[in-house]
Amino acid sequence: MTLISQRHSLSQSSLMLLSGCLWMLALLIASPSYGGSLACRPLEARVEVLQQETQTLRHQLETLYQLEQMGVWPTTGFKSVVPALLTSDEEIQDWWRALQMPMPEPGVSSAENINCESLASDLKSAWQARERYRQALTSMVSRWSALPRSRKLVLIRALENEDEIIRLKQEIQHSFANDDALRGAIQDWSNEYLDTLGQFFRLAARENVEGIRPVWRQALAMPTVEAYLKRALDDYASSLLASPDRQNIVIALNHLRTDLRLFSTRLRNSTFLPPTSRPIFAGIVDDPQSWLADLLLEARMVPDVMLDKLTDELMRDYRSGLKTDTLPTILSGWVVQLLLLALAIWLLITISRHLRVSLSEWQQLLLEKTESRALMSTVSALFWFLKPNIDWLMMKVGSDQLSRLIPDDAFILQLLSPVGTMVALYYFAKVVREWWSSRIFGRSNQFLTGSQSDEILRSSRHFAKLVVFFYIAWLVLLFAGGGRLYHLVILGFLITLWAGGVLYCRRHAKVINPFLLRLLPARYAEPAKGWLQNPLVTLLYPLWMMAGQITDLVWVLHQKLLNLDSYRRVATQILRLRLESAIVEDPEEPEGEVSRAYSYWFLKQTPEQTGIIRQEPLTEELMAPINAWRGDKDPDNVLLISGHQGMGKTTALDIIARNLENTPVIRMDIDVKVTSREAMFQTIAKHLGMPEFTAIKHLVEFDASQPKRVLLVDDCENLFLSDVGLLEGMRTFLECVNAKCPNLYWVIAIHRPAWDYLSKVFRREQRILTQYALPKWSAADIRKLILSRHHHSGFKLIYDELLLAAKATSDAANFRAAETRVFNLLWEQSNGNPDQAIYLWLNAAQKRKGRKVEIGMPAKPPLSSLATLSDDSCFVYTAIVIHHRLNTEELVACTNLPEPIVRHALKIGINLELLAYGEDRRYGINSFWYYTVITLLSRKNMLHG
Repeated sequence: MTLISQRHSLSQSSLMLLSGCLWMLALLIASPSYGGSLACRPLEARVEVLQQETQTLRHQLETLYQLEQMGVWPTTGFKSVVPALLTSDEEIQDWWRALQMPMPEPGVSSAENINCESLASDLKSAWQARERYRQALTSMVSRWSALPRSRKLVLIRALENEDEIIRLKQEIQHSFANDDALRGAIQDWSNEYLDTLGQFFRLAARENVEGIRPVWRQALAMPTVEAYLKRALDDYASSLLASPDRQNIVIALNHLRTDLRLFSTRLRNSTFLPPTSRPIFAGIVDDPQSWLADLLLEARMVPDVMLDKLTDELMRDYRSGLKTDTLPTILSGWVVQLLLLALAIWLLITISRHLRVSLSEWQQLLLEKTESRALMSTVSALFWFLKPNIDWLMMKVGSDQLSRLIPDDAFILQLLSPVGTMVALYYFAKVVREWWSSRIFGRSNQFLTGSQSDEILRSSRHFAKLVVFFYIAWLVLLFAGGGRLYHLVILGFLITLWAGGVLYCRRHAKVINPFLLRLLPARYAEPAKGWLQNPLVTLLYPLWMMAGQITDLVWVLHQKLLNLDSYRRVATQILRLRLESAIVEDPEEPEGEVSRAYSYWFLKQTPEQTGIIRQEPLTEELMAPINAWRGDKDPDNVLLISGHQGMGKTTALDIIARNLENTPVIRMDIDVKVTSREAMFQTIAKHLGMPEFTAIKHLVEFDASQPKRVLLVDDCENLFLSDVGLLEGMRTFLECVNAKCPNLYWVIAIHRPAWDYLSKVFRREQRILTQYALPKWSAADIRKLILSRHHHSGFKLIYDELLLAAKATSDAANFRAAETRVFNLLWEQSNGNPDQAIYLWLNAAQKRKGRKVEIGMPAKPPLSSLATLSDDSCFVYTAIVIHHRLNTEELVACTNLPEPIVRHALKIGINLELLAYGEDRRYGINSFWYYTVITLLSRKNMLHG
């Protein structure tokens, strides 16, 4: 019983103990602290990670803020804070993308939310704190990323230099451990460099362009390490830096100093460029010494900055090649790029030259196959623009298009565009300058000689070189970042251009003034002549020239647009209104307008009005025998001048008369027929001032008592008629000429066909040794004669489209092509005869509109138009050719033809405009038909020359 009771009590106590343990275990399991310690550990780790990220972001933000606001660098270096900004571009982009990527709010499970309520709250607070710092850091870095690329590269270089000097500081501690004074001095230099670099970074990152100037000065004033040590240490000696380690450190520090000077100069210069451009002359009045000092510093840094700009990318590749052992590949790539650059430039120049020639051939082909005159004019205008401009168009367009195909990392090939632009600018400036000058001559109706064209071409090349020089200077300064010099070069180019324009206009005032005056109304032209001579006004010559060129171009455009019906209708209505108002104001036209007909300036003007052409060479040839006689070096006292109709025999006598200053000159013009001996004696006696004589000996006796004199005899063809008994006048004249009169010099001018005839008739009687046949005029002389008279007419000269189709490949040839072709044809058709050239020119001027004259293809009358002439008519015309001018009675006498036949031949000649009837009532061959008639009569064996 006792045992049973004891067992019972034991089991009861055990049960109570077990139930207590179970209760305690249940309480322990139910306890939150026990359950939370196991379920909340991951949550604790997440909170710790966020807090660590927040601390890192906070440290980076504070460091960047201090650097951006105060320019203070972290003591451990920027790389230790934000390493991604000093590594490769890919890592920077990855870090920037990760920084910008939105981070979702961390989630918490329901069990964690219930059991780890405080940790869940801490997690949310840590995430919010990290996001605040992350957004602030993103906002700061985004401002840097929005900066221009050039400024971002400057910031990267500043960060790299800061990282390098932190590394060098550690080496300084080791290499200069035994010399505290030297180590301290170098540390002070490094700190000064870091301070300057930090201030520069602060201003560059915040785009504080106004504060760049003092930091730039500070950077340029920073001495080299050696100079700093000499100034800081009294016992400094260069041997202290003799070890290789110390030398390498000093070289690296000096390189950092040079780098700071370079990119601080580039950033300072950029402050003078848009959009934050500063006035270049700001401060020159308040502090001129400082302004000039800054300008000199800037000029001194230009070569270094330019070289750094050009080699910046190349040096990056070079350093990358050293690190990755790919330097041979990089160097070979540079050589290939350089060769490709030279090949591309050469190909563009070669293609443009061949294309210029091809354009001329295509123009000829199109004009030959084009029948529409309007289309011909359009095609001609297009090609005349393309041919002189193809060089610069090809270079500019070709280089720009090829540059688009070049990859961004081919830095040497990227020079194709600026080099191509430079070459294109040379061609463009040359074309514009040449077009400008040539157009002034052309629009002024001035004769442009070959030497003047060569001078225009040379001056155009010099002008183009000047433009390219300023362009290179502008490009160099643009690469250097800008600066005051950048704007001063532009200003200097404009001043040089203006001064050159003033000098050019003064030099060619005789051509430019008529160009400007012709643009003014007639009532203002005369007062403006004196106004243009004012020295102050000539300073504005380029302005007047530009205004004149623009006005003239507008007028030319107006003429071109008149081909359009709609424009022509509007212009006609405006013109009608102007004419109606003009009629009300001035109903009568000036009386002198009729006398200004175009032909007047060619046919009625005297040589004194238009100038004697070929005067100098003709004077030397004509005066040589006369001067020999005057100097008693040659007894020959006869000079015979012969020439065809219009060759200038009378002009030659005028030249002789003007050049005989100390010798009396007697002029004997035989304007009537003198065919008897008595009449000839009377004529000579009258002009020599001697009594009438009947024998040659009387003339000889009279001459012996007279001083030396020169007798000019013109129109000697009037001393005979080719018939029996009518040659006595010429025979008597030849006897007088052959007489021994040493004090009388005979200068005889005679019609060439007449002299050819007389030389055969008086083969024995004539003994004239000095005979001068007037030579044919050259094409240049004929051109000068025509254009000088055309200039006096005041008419505008244009050429037919067919003449404008000449193969001209240069800009000077473009201006002169049609003109050269016209005068070459004119010279060939006129046989070098100026008189016939004038008539051929007038005949080619078929279309006249207002004050414009359009010149077509010059051509003399065809021989076929005289094929129907009878022999009798040809005999009449032969007599006229031989005698130069005859009336009806004289023609009957020398041809022995009945008067009706002679009159019929004269009527036919008048109807054909073959003959000209003069005021002296004589008939002569029209100059326009002269050589055609001679050719016909020579073929019929009626003329023998």
